[in-house]
Amino acid sequence: MTHSLNAAVIGLGSMGWGAAISLLRAGVPTTGVDIASQVLQRFQAEGGRSASTPAEAAAEADVIFVFVVNADQTEQVLFGPNGAVANARAGTVFLLCVTMPPSASIALCDRLTASGMQPIDAPVSGGSVKAMAGEMSIMASGDPKAFERAAPALEAITSKVFRLGNTPGMGSQVKMINQLLAGVHIAATAEALTLGAKIGIDLQQLYDVICECAGSSWMFENRGAHIVAGDYTPHSAVDIFVKDLGIVASEAEEAGCRTPLTAASLALFHQASAAGFGREDDSAVAKVLAASANVSLPGVSTAKKAKLHKPDQDNLERNKLGQRIQTPPANKKIFQMTLMRQRPLCQKPLGQTLDISAGPLPPAKAHLINHNAPLIRSFHDTGKTDTDQRAFCHKAAALGVIRSPTAR
Repeated sequence: MTHSLNAAVIGLGSMGWGAAISLLRAGVPTTGVDIASQVLQRFQAEGGRSASTPAEAAAEADVIFVFVVNADQTEQVLFGPNGAVANARAGTVFLLCVTMPPSASIALCDRLTASGMQPIDAPVSGGSVKAMAGEMSIMASGDPKAFERAAPALEAITSKVFRLGNTPGMGSQVKMINQLLAGVHIAATAEALTLGAKIGIDLQQLYDVICECAGSSWMFENRGAHIVAGDYTPHSAVDIFVKDLGIVASEAEEAGCRTPLTAASLALFHQASAAGFGREDDSAVAKVLAASANVSLPGVSTAKKAKLHKPDQDNLERNKLGQRIQTPPANKKIFQMTLMRQRPLCQKPLGQTLDISAGPLPPAKAHLINHNAPLIRSFHDTGKTDTDQRAFCHKAAALGVIRSPTAR
């Protein structure tokens, strides 16, 4: 069956690829956009059409799914050079399937509405396996007319669409809470199985027992199986949770809500990313715990554990939660950054200035600095002018943070 609806998918990563293939499987003509030419070739081989830019893909699309990494990339594929909005027909439905701060989602959806489009705040859950099966869950909010028009495409890629309201923002808020729970459960799973290995319990037996007991969770059953098998093939990735838990920490701090479990889990994901596991499955946080406990896990050799590097202690300060903050050497002048809290670049900074040579910082601010220390140091050392500021921000945004250097 072929639908009269035409779809486009911007970003053919693990989730976008599954969505695009599911659309083709359901008979929805679909155009894919991705920066990797080999991915586009694969998509053409599956029967899809490819486009070199979002603008090209938008020309014939009735429904456009956006599956990129963060708010800044979303802004770029929508409103940047060769962005989709400039070439889309009035009334085109845009589904923003990106985990981003709710404030960023609202701002982008407002701009889409002002441009004559129909936006849906539509972050997804389920991982690459469910995406390929067309069984993702979508936490969505937006105009009912947009949902009606997009219904055949949504049916093709989801097992459940949670309609959370008629205005954007609620979808991203609920997804943020989902990611809080998911990240904490992954960290707890890694900790439980590492402890089990350390005290001599057979991991397969431990896993089988817990799956039938009250301590289990969906994440324990799913990610625990990865750890027991020693298989860290990325169906999701460590760096995804560095970004997502960073959003939770930042938004919670702004709301005045303590999130100590988020802070502890975020610190663990930071350690795994810094150890070189950022692109491995998110269950690879177990490798960090195993290294610190001097215990072997399946698929993690002693040689691999030995590669876990320790940062230069002379160039580190630790805040009260143990998160690492890299600082310039003493002979460098203080470097300051203006925090933008992952807002689109078109918005004004919030005006909070961070001094990374200062003492203990709140968890969210420590996250923002720690995750971008190499970029910060590079900017500080090279003394780039404001003409390079936007490129710098895009690099930082690729890691899930958007910030702008202040005057030096």
